[in-house]
Amino acid sequence: MIKFFKRIRKQLLGEGKASSYFKYALGEILLVVIGILIALQINNWNEARKERAFEIKMLTEIRNSLQQDTTYFNMLDKRLTRIDTSTIALIKIMQSSNINEENLQKHAANINHSYIFQYHNGSFESLKASGIEKVSNDSLRTALIEFYDFTLPQAKIGTDFRRSDSSFELEENLEWELFEMGITNDDPFSKELTIARKKFISSKLHSKSFYRYVKLKQNQATIGRNFMRRLTQEATDLIILITNEISDS
Repeated sequence: MIKFFKRIRKQLLGEGKASSYFKYALGEILLVVIGILIALQINNWNEARKERAFEIKMLTEIRNSLQQDTTYFNMLDKRLTRIDTSTIALIKIMQSSNINEENLQKHAANINHSYIFQYHNGSFESLKASGIEKVSNDSLRTALIEFYDFTLPQAKIGTDFRRSDSSFELEENLEWELFEMGITNDDPFSKELTIARKKFISSKLHSKSFYRYVKLKQNQATIGRNFMRRLTQEATDLIILITNEISDS
C-alpha cells in the first residue's frame, strides 16, 4: 500500500502536475488523520468497555453483600420482635397476682438475648477507593453513598445500646447483685447459675429497678427493630436499582 502511494506521488511530480499533487497530498493527510481518529475511537471504546465491565463486577459484588445483609437484618428484626413481645408479657406478669413461673423465666431469658449489628461494606469501599465516579448512573451512585456512608453508620450508633449509661448502669446493678449472691458467670449454662437466676428474677419481679430494666429493653427493641426494617427496605431498593443497572448493560 505504501509503495502504491509513493508511485502515484512520483508519477504526479514527474508529470509536473503540481495542483494534482497538492490535492493528492491533502487527501493523503486527510486519510492519516481519519486513521488516527478511528484508532483513538477504538481505543476509547475499549477503555469504556473495560470500565463498564469493572463497574458491573463491583456492582454485582455489592448486590451480593446487600442480599446477605438483608437476610441478617431480617433475622435481627425477628429477634428484636421476640424481645419486644417478651417485655410486654413481663409487664403483664408484673401486674398480675397469678404468676406462671415457666412463662416468667422464658420471657426473662428472651429479653437478655444480645446481638451484634454488623454489615458487609468491603465491596463498596473497594469501589470507592478505585473511584466512586465509575458508577455511571447518578441516582445509583448517590443512593450507594447515602446508604453506606450515612444510613449504616447511623444505624450502628443508634443500636449500640452499651453506649447508653442508663442501660449499662441497670444491667451492671443486676449482674452485681448476682455476684453478691456468690454466683459467677464462669459457666453461663451451669445448673447453679440457672437456679440462682430464676430465684433472682422472681425476687426482683415487682421491684422498680427490674421494671425500669424491662422498659429499657422494650425501648431498645423498638429502636433496633425500626432500624432493621428501614435498613431492609433501603437495601432491597438498592438491590433493585443495581439489578436494573446491570440488566441494561
